Amino acid sequence: MPEKYDRDGIPIKTPRRKSPRKRAGAFGLVCDEYLRAGYFPVPANGKIILVKDATGYEGVVTPEKVAVWKLTFRTADVVLRLDGCLGIDVDHRDNKFGAFQLRDLEEELGPLPPTFSITSRGVDSPSRIYLFSVKQDCPRRSKAAKDIEVIHKFHRYAATFPTIHPDTGQRYEWYSPEGELLTDWLPSPEDLPPLPSAWENYLSRKDSAHRSQGTRVLLQEPAMEWEQSLNRGELSEAANRLLDDVNGCPHIGHEELLLFIFNIEDLSCSFSAQGVGHVLDALKDKYFAETNDSDPLREYENIVRWVATDHWKEKRSSWNTFMNWVAHFGGGRRASNDD
Repeated sequence: MPEKYDRDGIPIKTPRRKSPRKRAGAFGLVCDEYLRAGYFPVPANGKIILVKDATGYEGVVTPEKVAVWKLTFRTADVVLRLDGCLGIDVDHRDNKFGAFQLRDLEEELGPLPPTFSITSRGVDSPSRIYLFSVKQDCPRRSKAAKDIEVIHKFHRYAATFPTIHPDTGQRYEWYSPEGELLTDWLPSPEDLPPLPSAWENYLSRKDSAHRSQGTRVLLQEPAMEWEQSLNRGELSEAANRLLDDVNGCPHIGHEELLLFIFNIEDLSCSFSAQGVGHVLDALKDKYFAETNDSDPLREYENIVRWVATDHWKEKRSSWNTFMNWVAHFGGGRRASNDD
């Protein structure tokens, strides 16, 4: 394939690697090749993950885990948890028009550099996952546009060779930036062109990124206990406004669910806590009715574990102590007031 060039136009020699090409449903035969290339393979049945704790915010994939999966799921399909890179998954078929939306985004943000891609729809299809390296793995938008998903370390995963697409019956293949089918080489995350800064800024979730700083002790108990602790009295003004935001949101996906649950948890430790449980109930109904996630219950519970953490009881207890102090010394200020 043609040489790659750095920003000064100097050719970069790219190391050759043996392709993981073997046969469909051959996790045990290809997983080591993906590991050597710098990816984290996970066994799947089509697009359905077969193991726990491999994806999402709490997911971890290690060579040791892969070694066990290699023996247990030798004939499974393969998906990749992306680490050090990001996928822009364009869906352009039937009533989906991701290629047009990508064109509009490039007019606004600047063009994406030619890059390697994965698709089961052939060399000429605009439906594919475009891969880019990133300096840091962090929470990002779940969608770049209506029909463009964003795949990153903490959200979703990329189906890859030699998996067979469950709908088309075609095998996922890797393609070079020039559109050539890769048959004897697999690019590593370091081989991918970097995501341009304008796109990096656009895809970063600035509203919630600061919340992910530092070590989080993820909630270990069932999400139901946190849910049941929420106040379900008459809605405060702030809770009512949040409910209007939930009902007015065009689509509740991963990103929207995460931000709304952050808002609900914030309200639950404020003077506006009344009725916030009703907001969560409405959010769940809307999310489960609209989401495209393959395992929505798991996705929901993972987000609650990330937001609430094991410190939610301590946080709530501190707030209740403060409220009792306000009631005793501050004249019984009502919890429905908004600050």
